[in-house]
This record gives sequence, C-alpha cells and structure tokens, in this order.
Amino acid sequence: MSATKVNGRMAGGQGGKRKQFHRDDEITIDGIDGWKLVEVTEWRREGWINLKLYRLGKARKRVYYLGVSINEKRLARNKDKVILLERFPEIENWVINSTINYSVDK
Repeated sequence: MSATKVNGRMAGGQGGKRKQFHRDDEITIDGIDGWKLVEVTEWRREGWINLKLYRLGKARKRVYYLGVSINEKRLARNKDKVILLERFPEIENWVINSTINYSVDK
C-alpha cells in the first residue's frame, strides 16, 4: 500500500505506519536530542506563536501541537500539552525558552 495525501496529511504507507507531513509554512526554531521545534506561520495570532514539536525516531506520539504565549511565557492549555508534560516534563522550559528567544530575534 502506498502513502496517500488525506486532508493535507500523509496516510497509509508501508505497514500501515503514518508518515510525518511537513507543511510549507513551517519554520524551524530549534532542535535538541531527538526533538525538532517548528513554528506554523499560518496559525499565527497576536501574542501567541503556534508550534509543532516533532519527536524524531520511534515514539508513541511523534507530533505535539502547542502554542506559547509570548506575553505570559507559558504553554497554551490543550491535550497535547498534557500528554507531553506527562511523558517529558523536562521539555517544557526548553520549548518556552526557545520560542521566546525566536520571537525576540524575529
């Protein structure tokens, strides 16, 4: 079975595995030890930077959709934040600091 594009995402693939789909409007912010943090520019809102955090390699969940409040220096409340902090609580400060540094440099 070959991979097909469904609603802007790659579905199918070999062995039923999903392939990561990268958007044209993604800008890489930072990366460390198996993580890649990107901004999705199409999702911009005033005071917020909207992100996708990729877990590189094998993982139960490989993409986390997050938002960072530039003014309040915190992650937005959503289900991906909850899952991320349950599994990798140490990554929160890196995501926030990388995003704030990126927003200052823009």
